[in-house]
Amino acid sequence: LTSAFTIRSEAVNKGGPAEKRAQLPISDEATNGAAEVLELTGTATTTTTTTTVTTMADDGSAQDESVKVVKFNYMWTINNFSFCREEMGEVLKSSTFSAGASDKLKWCLRINPKGLDEESRDYLSLYLLLVQCAKSEVRAKFKFSILNAKREETKAMESQRAYRFVQGKDWGFKKFIRRDFLLDESNGLLPDDRLSIFCEVSVVAETVNVTGQTSAQQFKLCKSLMNPNPMGQQLRLSKILEGGGDQSHPWGSAGWGLSSTSVGTTRCLVPYYGLKQCPSAIQVPPCRLSEDLSALFESKQFSDCTLVATCKSNGPQTFHVHKAILAARSRVFHAMFEHNMTESERNEVAIDDVEPDVLREMLCFMYTGSSPCVDQMAQHLIAAADKYHLDRLKVMCEQALCAALTAENACVTLVLADLYSAEQLRTHAINYINVNATEVMNSEGWKDLVKEHPTLLAEVFKALATQQTPPVVLAAPPKKRIKHCPY
Repeated sequence: LTSAFTIRSEAVNKGGPAEKRAQLPISDEATNGAAEVLELTGTATTTTTTTTVTTMADDGSAQDESVKVVKFNYMWTINNFSFCREEMGEVLKSSTFSAGASDKLKWCLRINPKGLDEESRDYLSLYLLLVQCAKSEVRAKFKFSILNAKREETKAMESQRAYRFVQGKDWGFKKFIRRDFLLDESNGLLPDDRLSIFCEVSVVAETVNVTGQTSAQQFKLCKSLMNPNPMGQQLRLSKILEGGGDQSHPWGSAGWGLSSTSVGTTRCLVPYYGLKQCPSAIQVPPCRLSEDLSALFESKQFSDCTLVATCKSNGPQTFHVHKAILAARSRVFHAMFEHNMTESERNEVAIDDVEPDVLREMLCFMYTGSSPCVDQMAQHLIAAADKYHLDRLKVMCEQALCAALTAENACVTLVLADLYSAEQLRTHAINYINVNATEVMNSEGWKDLVKEHPTLLAEVFKALATQQTPPVVLAAPPKKRIKHCPY
């Protein structure tokens, strides 16, 4: 028995520095039944997809920008899993794998069979580790699942976005699956005491620009990152040339997730050359309603009411407005002017709970339907939009706050969503907290949430438990099978 263990220890050392293990050696080779030892094996497969973006260069030629996404799978098999003796915090690592022989990125999986720390001691923790990287960083999504006795994927958990990996950095799930659920033979996750972990990785590789001439009538204007959600649209060009008829061009767009520290803007310009106008064409000028109403508000002409906003620093500020427009846009102002209230008789309305700059932005929206400063004022505008029943402005504020979510402001945003019944923002904030729980729990906003908002805290924990905890199965404790060494 001693000799068998010694041989396997040498096999590990030949493959590189061995992780600290309890007693049992680890090998990527078969045991041939020589002894009951922990055995790890793995295989990888690779596919590569490329998404192309066609743009126009300065000289009028077509320019293709290709974003390559490399997808590969890795199957990690651990035989005799119930004999694993690693204690809480101790690690098992797979052999390294990559997308191919020429790929400079080297990855491995690591598990903590009895959890990473005290909080996860009843769970198996599972992580994807970037072992070697020639670049400063890479971005990748990953999905873990366990193959049952029928070789079907079960208990899958997937990253919500592409995470930033640097060499030596890992991402994964501290509470991947409960140990009692995994070890229960009735669940069929350890056939023949074999744990099979299936990992899918999608790496955003380099961007390549290709310039050349093209006569294609269909242009690819879709920039895709990880798992885009396509939306189909039609661009219809009315009659261009006599006898030519109308032309329809299929268009596509896609959405993708950005990390909390990234902001991206994609603009698309499609130039057409050599177009001629039909002699019989009548060109309709663009609608200027928004611009005209904005000019009406700024000029103060024909105004019949004054809004007075108090300002702590500069005193009250007045805004000359038109009752008809305010009443048409807001049910609150409509009721105020309709029922012969004091404000209606004096043609003056005191606004005590909205700062002047916020009130001006709200009035800009009521006159024009747009809010140029919504990103900067979203936290204050959402309160005004909720009070005066400006539903579209409220949703615009939700969108701006959702795009600005970070670990520092996620809890504050959740409280704001709860205060003003912003359900979409509430859902996004809870999801963000769940995905970035470690960073969020170190923020000042989390401390305030724990202290001042226990109901919201309970809702966050409920969502987190629903996402990560497998269903409870009442069954007898698993029985270990004891095999005797033939020597």
